[in-house]
Amino acid sequence: MHYHGEIWVPNKNGYRSQVDKALEGLTEENNGFYDWYVIGGRWSGEHTLWLLKNKFGSRKIDRIHDEFDKKHGWWTNSEKSKELRAKQYEEVFRNHISEEEYNGIMPAWRDNYKEDGYEDDILAVTDIPRKFFTCYTLVLSPRGEKWEEERKYYHSEIWNGSIHQDTEFNPKEILEQHNIYDGFLVTVDYHN
Repeated sequence: MHYHGEIWVPNKNGYRSQVDKALEGLTEENNGFYDWYVIGGRWSGEHTLWLLKNKFGSRKIDRIHDEFDKKHGWWTNSEKSKELRAKQYEEVFRNHISEEEYNGIMPAWRDNYKEDGYEDDILAVTDIPRKFFTCYTLVLSPRGEKWEEERKYYHSEIWNGSIHQDTEFNPKEILEQHNIYDGFLVTVDYHN
């Protein structure tokens, strides 16, 4: 299964090595939770979706996705059809949001394995909207002396032996509980 992770890192420069360090030792072979990951991946564009929902409202973004689904569907079977879907998505998107209102990269139909992800797969903590910030796993990377030997991670659900139980965690609140008001979040797609 693929899961949406957000990794907190203190600096934007060298974020890839910081993500590697944050996830070091958390592989399944070390009793962790993943066997491989990619920056962005299936969740590339998630930060942009958060920001668009915050700016335009979740209903408007949901309408865009519903209209796209009805007209074209989300399934594809080749790179050629992915390129077509990307154009179709932008067309539907622009029916609702003009280039003057938003001229950034489209939040859907991206290369899931682009090395180091896309520019919006890293977002400053100060830019995170409280309402739409969600993920399956939040990993807080080591932060100076305070967490030198300790890494913290949180999942939105845990296996209790018979079922997956919702932990009802709020990623923004977890950052605040750890006095994290700076740094960056990097979107990762991890597999286990």
